Amino acid sequence: AAAAAAAAAAAAAAAAACWPAESKVRMENLLAVMMRLRNVRNLDSRQTNAVDSAYFACRPPDKAMQRRRRPPPQEYMRHLIFEVLSDGSIVEVLRKLMKLPWAEAEPYLLKCLLKVSRVRFQHIALIASLAGGLAQYHDSLGVGLVDLVLEDVRWGLDHPTQGNYQQRLAQVRLLGEAYNYMLLDSRAVFDVLYMLIGHAHDNEETALKLDPPDDFFRIRLVIALLSTCGSYFSKGAAGRRLDRFLTFMQAYVAAKQQLPLDVEADLQDLYNQLRPRLEHFNSYTEAAAAVSDILAKEAAASASGLEPIEEEESDEEEERGGTAAQADAAAGLAGTAGDEEEDGEVGSGDGLDEYERGDEQGLAAAVDDEFEREYMSLLQECQGRASSPAAAAAVAAPLSAVAGPSGSSSQQLLLRRQMRR
Repeated sequence: AAAAAAAAAAAAAAAAACWPAESKVRMENLLAVMMRLRNVRNLDSRQTNAVDSAYFACRPPDKAMQRRRRPPPQEYMRHLIFEVLSDGSIVEVLRKLMKLPWAEAEPYLLKCLLKVSRVRFQHIALIASLAGGLAQYHDSLGVGLVDLVLEDVRWGLDHPTQGNYQQRLAQVRLLGEAYNYMLLDSRAVFDVLYMLIGHAHDNEETALKLDPPDDFFRIRLVIALLSTCGSYFSKGAAGRRLDRFLTFMQAYVAAKQQLPLDVEADLQDLYNQLRPRLEHFNSYTEAAAAVSDILAKEAAASASGLEPIEEEESDEEEERGGTAAQADAAAGLAGTAGDEEEDGEVGSGDGLDEYERGDEQGLAAAVDDEFEREYMSLLQECQGRASSPAAAAAVAAPLSAVAGPSGSSSQQLLLRRQMRR
């Protein structure tokens, strides 16, 4: 029976490729006989699967899987983000997305941006760059994106056995890139870092269930996040926060079992990249003592009222990746303004024109103020030298004619140069 089923399956699979019209009836009869033999014979699961595979290869089910049909705007957004977006096309994608009706497009655009597992891992930075460029003009998108990513990270910590490890790594990478493109500050990043190593550890039973000693995935998440944005925590308040966190991180790692070789190598590379002179602890006791010392000092400073005030983010830190995002946004805006001018519409490019006009007016006002100061000093000097009021009036007359309402900035500059000579 097994040999007959295997032979029938092989024959059906071979005949599936060539099925002429005159042999259609005969082939259908053979398939019917094969399925009857399958039902009456006592075949094991492997042979049954082989017969079913051969049958459905010859006669696929009538109800084929239908591709989900979406509205054209949603298909267009998916096409731009998942297919067109690349290093060379990010400005073009930004320019096209800004032309969409924002109130209707923003919810689904956020949904597409969150599907980072659909793109390559190295292209996650492009997603963050695109979100940073759009957030320059629509603040709600940046806030909504960060909020949803934080919610997904927290959900992944509460459900670690779902098997979505690749998606969780991509979400943490997106969070780090969002920091690089000015969508959140360092305080939020460190809140996530402490959440990664301390979530559910207030209860021993819950900690053993959600973060057992032989599970090292949270360490991988910390490495992915700090490898993305940790280079900006080099000095200032962010640098002190990183030094504090690395002490807690070493205590967390020491409480685990022996690390796998790849995790240990990645962790050492991270330490060498961020803090080459970091003090390493040899045991969990030393790390726990260092953590207790930090907490004791903070508690004493808080009780005495001498707790240091946190400094603001340094200018160098605030410029993290923001220049690239602003450049992308400005390029996309310039392209949008050019297209809208061709269509005869008024777009966001008017803002740039107003900014340039404002600079010109400010420059002209500065020139006028300087000219007035020099004019008054010259007038006083001439009045002091003149022996009579008539001489002073004779000197002031040509200057007043130039300084009148009809005088332009260029005439004032020319007169100033003549006076210096």
